[in-house]
Amino acid sequence: HRDLHSFPTRRSSDLQCLTDGVQKQQQADQPTASRVFVLHGKGGCGKTQIGAKFARDMAPLFNGNVLWFNAEKWMTMARSIQQLLLDHPGITNQKTEDLGIIFRKIVEHFAIVRKEPCLIVLDNAVNVNPAGPNDNDKVDIRAMYSVTLPPGAIRPVILMTSRDGAWPSLMVQPVYVPQYNSDEAMKFMHKALPRECQDDAIIKQIIEEHQHLPLRLTQAAATIREKVRSSQRHDAEADQYTARDYLQAILANKESPDLLSDPAFIRHHDGGYGQTTDQTWKTTFDTIAESQHGALAMTILQRLAYMDSMNIQTKWFAELTGGSTTYELQDSRISRKFRTDKFYKEAIDLLMNYDIVTNERGNLKIHRVVQEVVRIDVEASGKENDVLWQTLQMFEPAVENENGESGDACCLSHIVSIWGYGSYYAEFIQLAIPIMRKVLNLFHVSGRFLEGVSFASKVWEDIQTKIKTRTLNTDTSGAHLWVRLEQGALFHALGRHNEAVDIYDELVTKHAYELTDGHPLVAQVKHNLAALFDEKGEYAQAMNKIGRAHV
Repeated sequence: HRDLHSFPTRRSSDLQCLTDGVQKQQQADQPTASRVFVLHGKGGCGKTQIGAKFARDMAPLFNGNVLWFNAEKWMTMARSIQQLLLDHPGITNQKTEDLGIIFRKIVEHFAIVRKEPCLIVLDNAVNVNPAGPNDNDKVDIRAMYSVTLPPGAIRPVILMTSRDGAWPSLMVQPVYVPQYNSDEAMKFMHKALPRECQDDAIIKQIIEEHQHLPLRLTQAAATIREKVRSSQRHDAEADQYTARDYLQAILANKESPDLLSDPAFIRHHDGGYGQTTDQTWKTTFDTIAESQHGALAMTILQRLAYMDSMNIQTKWFAELTGGSTTYELQDSRISRKFRTDKFYKEAIDLLMNYDIVTNERGNLKIHRVVQEVVRIDVEASGKENDVLWQTLQMFEPAVENENGESGDACCLSHIVSIWGYGSYYAEFIQLAIPIMRKVLNLFHVSGRFLEGVSFASKVWEDIQTKIKTRTLNTDTSGAHLWVRLEQGALFHALGRHNEAVDIYDELVTKHAYELTDGHPLVAQVKHNLAALFDEKGEYAQAMNKIGRAHV
């Protein structure tokens, strides 16, 4: 599955513990229950990386049937399921927003129809029972892992990664992922740091400051390595950068407010990631900003913070430097030409050098903790609305090309993420409405009906909320009503005809006063209604609608 992570991990003891647990359960006499494990621990301790390494290592034992789902939110889970069904259309044609039902069909496809073993990974699962499908709601994860099967079915193994360790079901076997112990941390740092920085006393202090957490130590080592290389490259005669310099910077930054201790951060994560606090990120970000192309790198990082954490195409950032424009610089001594697209690539390379992102064949990945830290910083600066709008604008060419043709569906997960944060701001919604119509159409033409229906419902709900509070202006162009029309079309495509008819009727009755005479939306609504009734075989009503649409 394309959501499968590929980050490296050195936690062999945790992997062995998980492997032993799976093998033990395979021998247990539980004929109908799925075998469920949860890797749990603090944010940044390496749960996802261990899960990914386990999935790769174990894939041959499951005949390659490894399914990776992002279970952080309802929309991310829906996106993973939708992509699986698009890649393998024979699994189920179930048309519903109930992810539990669809997930059961997926399990039954492997366990009963194909009678093959299957490993299912639910990454970043949260132990809650949500109210319903909404971009900000969590997945009802218990409906996923409590699937029961008839005798003779090949039971899947379900692996969850989660910050939560207290799961109420006896079906769930917890595997705790701790921070590095002192020996593990020291071995990691010795291997990661250049030979100029092998001072055990200093390394020990850095480890303590970073609370033995793998993500932090990885970040620290990357910052030290890059600073050492930079100092050697630019001034060979000056004192070279050392691990002691990094430690001093960390200690100095402890005097400033801790981003990860911010109440907003802790509120959003219920104390999960918020428990892991230090100034690793501020030290790294300050160092990046001072580097060549550092300002551009930080601009890119701010946009990355509001996007999906995976499958980020580097080409989307080309517009930050004018695409591939060639400029000529002249002074009294030199005249030269250069391409600006080199700048954004070098800025991304800078982020990679500091282990902020990884890059695999042009697709970037960024850790969710890093995204959260950057978002808090942007919000504190008072620039969040501007950053969100600029990030959304970056995707407009990907949504619809110059000829008005539908664009690249790979951008949809990022736009959903951006809207989730931007919908707080009425100004953002006002500017984004025309783009949202095109986005929902792209969901439609790319066959992503399940995600599209949920996202359209959220967009319309957010628009209505701002209209009711009189913070959003609507005009006679009816731009926001085109969003509602696209929502109806998505319900229609999903086979939920009654909801689609209700939306179409609402547009030509309740919202009629918002439309000018001869508004094209009215004719489009009638055309869609005619197509829907014709599809149902209700030809008389279809002809009536078609006739009225051409009046």
